Parts: sequence; structure tokens; C-alpha cells
Amino acid sequence: MLEGVAHICAPGSPGAMVAYGKDAFALVVGEFGGARAAVVAAARAGSGRVVGFAHDGYAYRGAAEKFDTGKLLLAALRWAAGGQGRAPRVLVWGCDSAAWLSEKGLKATPQAGALAQARLSDFDVVLLGNPGLSEAEVQALAKYLRAGGGIVAAQTAWGWQQGAHGQTLQENALNRLFAAAGLAWTGAISGQTAPEGYDASAKPAPLVHALAALDAIGKSAAALAPEERKQAEVSLGLALACTPADDPWLEPRVRALLEQHRAELVATPEQPIRAESVLLRVLARLELRELERTKPLSVRAQPSAASFPGALPAGAAPVTKKLEIDLAVPGWQSTGLYAGPGAAITVDLARELTGKGLALRIGCHTDALFELDAWPRMPEISRSWPLAQATTQVASAFGGAVYVEVPEGLQPGTLQVLVRGAYEAPLFVRGKTSLEEWRKSIRLRPGPWAEIGSSKIFLSVPSACVRTLEDPEALMAFWDKVSDAMRDLVSKPHERLRPERFAADVEISAGYMHSGYPIMTHADAGPWMVDLAHLQAGDWGLFHELGHNHQDGRWTFGGTGEVTNNVFVLYVLETLCGVDPAGVQGAIAEGPKKLEEHLAQGASFEHWCADPFLALYMYHQLVQGFGWDVYKRVIAGYDDATLGPAPQNDEQARDQWMLRYSRTSGHNLAPFFRAWGVPVSDGACAALLDLPGWMPAGFPTR
Repeated sequence: MLEGVAHICAPGSPGAMVAYGKDAFALVVGEFGGARAAVVAAARAGSGRVVGFAHDGYAYRGAAEKFDTGKLLLAALRWAAGGQGRAPRVLVWGCDSAAWLSEKGLKATPQAGALAQARLSDFDVVLLGNPGLSEAEVQALAKYLRAGGGIVAAQTAWGWQQGAHGQTLQENALNRLFAAAGLAWTGAISGQTAPEGYDASAKPAPLVHALAALDAIGKSAAALAPEERKQAEVSLGLALACTPADDPWLEPRVRALLEQHRAELVATPEQPIRAESVLLRVLARLELRELERTKPLSVRAQPSAASFPGALPAGAAPVTKKLEIDLAVPGWQSTGLYAGPGAAITVDLARELTGKGLALRIGCHTDALFELDAWPRMPEISRSWPLAQATTQVASAFGGAVYVEVPEGLQPGTLQVLVRGAYEAPLFVRGKTSLEEWRKSIRLRPGPWAEIGSSKIFLSVPSACVRTLEDPEALMAFWDKVSDAMRDLVSKPHERLRPERFAADVEISAGYMHSGYPIMTHADAGPWMVDLAHLQAGDWGLFHELGHNHQDGRWTFGGTGEVTNNVFVLYVLETLCGVDPAGVQGAIAEGPKKLEEHLAQGASFEHWCADPFLALYMYHQLVQGFGWDVYKRVIAGYDDATLGPAPQNDEQARDQWMLRYSRTSGHNLAPFFRAWGVPVSDGACAALLDLPGWMPAGFPTR
């Protein structure tokens, strides 16, 4: 199939496939997680043959006409048809390539109607361009395959998964069809290995095949090179996310190993599961998948849970608690409850609210750690369940804080939820919780994780951080001021649709902190979040991540992803903390020196983009020159349609930032932008010639 094929295109963002059957093999691979994953794979399935492409675009004429992609598609169809000398008869469904295939000498027939209307036995091979397959069509194709037919299918499985409404990869129609061949589409996306596509000239490494990977780590994982261990873990991890429960090749062997090594699957900060322990890491993936399938009353505590997120104290007793949930506030709503590891809890709600998208979540630690070299906790410990019935029973092997998840768009009102079997945990909500009750009893509740919050910010920290916290009201009043300040900077109302969230974790997926919902931090930041004096003195990291959640792509162009968020930090430090940004070591304090070096080196935009604090100094100069009010008005102007359309690319974004700042400040900033080396167009600069020029006082010259 690969004869004469050196380079295939990437139509969009191809996904990744995995070969796990004994007669399955990868053909072309892409980059994934520091290893390789199949973009095109094939297999024999009894007397039938199948080929899979990891993007539906591969079945279309547009992709076939790029590089050697068409050669591979033609060869795949001939091979799947049995490789007979005559031109294969191809039934084409769900794509536009029938005419192109006919031009290339194949006997291609497009199927306009339902596949069920076609006589599959009249064709040697079927080309599927990611159509929606009914159950009857899956069964008809499976019968055709068993009879010796060939199938070539193209699918973007990560896209399917986004709209699958809770369906698993095992339920994907093409995965069920190709299960007999031991091929599956995963939810991953493959990185390119050649310009605009993939290098198809190199033979895929043996460990790209999941069975070969299992053989290798089963014999001696220690004997493998680090890149081989990584490849084995990636291949098996992808496979175990897709293989069906009745898979005869991979799962029985991995499940047997899991029973043999289950007691070793304990991840703690003191003894993390490291990359060298590739067998344990693979087995952990299977255990996590089995836990998802286990009925609540059969779930048992996973041993790692005692270390993180933590065990309940001896003598703690479960409670029955009636909750009031505000349906006007989407997202996670804290309950002040904690699910014990392995303990089933029951949720009752009014029948008319079932099936409305409400869900129950256990655990705020949503970061998956699979790609990290060390797991100080199990790599996936948070999960949610839909509240689709009047009574729902759930259980987590790890336990965690309990939340009710509310979707956007529900009719405002109050929902009463009855939760049975969970444990009370510290919860303080500004404006709702009594300080007296907090000090007297709430902060001492047994749950190992606490929630401190308001309508604007919520903090999830170990309960040890709040046992002696005397005044959470003052703490959250300050956090609310931080929230309001950031909203002021972008001219938005103080009240939010939902509160922002912070959660401390023993390990996170990337960096020391990262933005999102929730904003994730390492565990040592937990005490800082609830230390009012510390926050009032200024915490760059926490404010930095909250700033990320306020960025807007219209005024955050390429090179400023780690810059415009820091402008929020400068504003909070100056207006709330009384901290002069010019004195912040490592940031503005070093700006003049950084600027001199930047100019001396030629003021390249690449250098500007590579140093966020250098770029931040440019923004600081604008604020120093014209004040915060001008900055706010510039940002607010992006919501004013009379000022023109939003930028569509980075070049337009840079031009608009300069133009809008110039018009709002009343000064021509083109010389300033060009002195810094930030590219702006001649047209944009010419449009400002009616304004007086401006440069900061003492701006150094090259």
C-alpha cells in the first residue's frame, strides 16, 4: 500500500488510530505525546480487510489531490478489495470522491441514499466518508466484512467525541464495526511529521502496535530505552481507551496482569508512579476504566485515595442533607459535602428536573496526569454523573468534594436536592454563612477538603488550611475586590454569570499553575489563597492565572498570551495592594534594562515575543503615559461595533491595538510601536499622521 507513497497531507487536524488486533498494523504515523500514533492503519478481519484513516477528509477528492495522499487511498482500496488484478468495484458513501476514483481507473459508484438500499455483495470494497451509521447499517457492513468484503473508512473521532453526548469510544459505530479487525479510532489528535502532513516513507516502529507494546513491557520494561517505554505506554493507553469489553486480544492479558499487580497501584507524593514503571502506568489506565464501569455499591476505595485527596477521620459519620441549588448560576455549585472514597451516595431530585443536564460531580481535581513523568496521585480522580433520574446513586473510588453541576440556560429558580451518604465538610459562602457558626463548628467539619467562596470567587483547599481561619468574610471581601478590579479593567459588570474557581492539587497537568475552570495550583498555594495578609501584599501567580481567564483574543495577539493577563496583575497590585509595579522584581523593575538590551540587539519582534516581561514593560509604558482610564476605554471599545469589525488575524489585531490606543489617547503611537519592533502596517501608521507623536520620556535610542 505504501509503494511510491512518501508524503500524505493533513486535511484539518487528523486524529489517531490504534492497532490492537493480531492481524492489524499501522501504515502512517503522526506525533502524539512524545511518541507516535497511527494516522492510517489496516487489518485483516478473517477473510475481509479494512483500512482506517484518522480524518474524514481523507475520503474526499480535495485531500486525494495533495502530495501522495491519492496514491495511498487508491492502494488502500485495491488492498481492501483483495488485491485482485481487475479494477475493484467501489461503493462510495458519504464523500465526493467517486468521480475522481473513476478517473483513476476504479469502478466507483456513489451511493446517494441510505446504505441499507445498496446491494453490498455487488461491490469489492466500500469507501465510507464518515457517515452516520445506523445500527442496521453497522450490522450489514459487519456481515459484508465476514463474507470477505473490504471496507475503507475515514473518520475524525475526536470531533465525533465532542458531540457524542456521553457515548464512549467503544460505542462509536466505526469502532464497533472494526473491532473484529482489532483497529480503533481514538479521541486523540496527531501532530504532523512533515510539512502540511505526514512522512509516510518510514516504517512505523513495532511498539506502535499495542500487542507488541504489551509483549515488550511484559518481558522486561527495564530493558527498554526511555523512548521505547514512552511509545509502549502511549500505544497501550490509546488502545485501552477504545478496546471493547469483549476484545479477545489485548484486554484479557492486561486484566490478568492487573489482578496480579493491583496492590502495587498506589501513587503518593512520597512514592509516585514514575515513567520507568510503565507496566503499572498501563495497568492504572485499565483500573480507572474498570472503575467507570463498576456499579456504585461495588466500588471500593482505591488505596491512593488515603494519601490524596485524603481519608476521612475516624468516627466521621455520613449525613442526609437537603440542598438548595440556584438554577440561575451555571457551573459547579458547592454543597459542603464530601464523598468518602468507595462510599456510595444517593441523590434525589424532583422528577421534572431530570434530564435537564444537571449532574453530580465528585472531586475538584480535574487535571489528568497521564502525560507526566511522575504521578504523585492517580492520574484521574474527578468524575461527574448525569442526574437523569429522580434517584441517582454514585460512588468514587477516590472520594472528593461534592458539587451539583448546573448547565447554562435553565429557567431561573431554586432546586431542592436531597443527598444521602456523604460527609459534611467546611463550607463558607460570603453573605450566606454565619461567622459565628463558622468559628464554632463549620470549619471543624470532618471532610478533608474545604470550600471558601462568594458569588465571584471560590477556593478549594485542604481543610487543614482553614481550621484556624477566623475571618473568611474579610478574606472573601478582598477576593471580591480582586474580581471587581479585573472586571473594571475590561469594563464588565462586577457580578458574574458564575464564580471563578481555584483548586489546589498535589500535581497539575502543566506548569506551576494554570488557568481554566477551575484555575489549578500546586498544593503549596493552598495556604496562600486563604491568607489575607499575603494576598493584600500581592500574589503574582494567583492574580496572573485569574488574569488569563479575562483575556480576549481581539486584543491578545500572537506573542501576548503571557502578557495581557499580567496587565491585570499590575492593575490589582497598584489599585488594591498599594504595590508600585516598578518595584516588582523580575517584572517591571527590570524593564528599562531589558528594553536597552532589546534595542541593542535590533528590537526584533521574535525577541519581544519570547520575553513576556519585556513585552509587559511596553504595556506598562503606555499605562504610565496615559493612565488606566485610557487602557480601560481602549478595551471597552472592542465591544463598540461602530468602531469597526473585530480583527480576524494577528496582523489586524496589532494594527487595531495601535490604532485604537492612538485614537483613545489622542497621540500617534506608530513611532512607539515601531521602536519596540512590534510589526504594524504602513496603512495603519499612515492613518495616524493627523495626531501628535508620542514617545515615553527618556526612551533609549538604538
